[in-house]
Amino acid sequence: MKRVTIKCTYRTAENPRSSHNLLEDDFIVDLQIDDGKVASWAVDDRTACFYTDLANYDATEILFEGSEIEGQTGSLHIDCKSKRFTQKSDVNGEWLELTGNAEFVGS
Repeated sequence: MKRVTIKCTYRTAENPRSSHNLLEDDFIVDLQIDDGKVASWAVDDRTACFYTDLANYDATEILFEGSEIEGQTGSLHIDCKSKRFTQKSDVNGEWLELTGNAEFVGS
């Protein structure tokens, strides 16, 4: 069994009305791989989207979808080649998109 840990880092503005004083924050994605297939996975709950499905896992992308929270849906797309991620969530019709870097810190 192999463990893959990915640290997703993004920047947010200290003051939402400006792009000054950017602060870094991150969340962790953990995958347990057995015979090339994902045996289990966890996405840090700091994403505020509790994904229900691992829709794709291969050498180029990792894609999580769904949400355990009623009225919310979302996706987390990790591009393994560019080492970038995009998280999109829809909470009661309001869309939030978050982008940043994905660092493979353990495997």
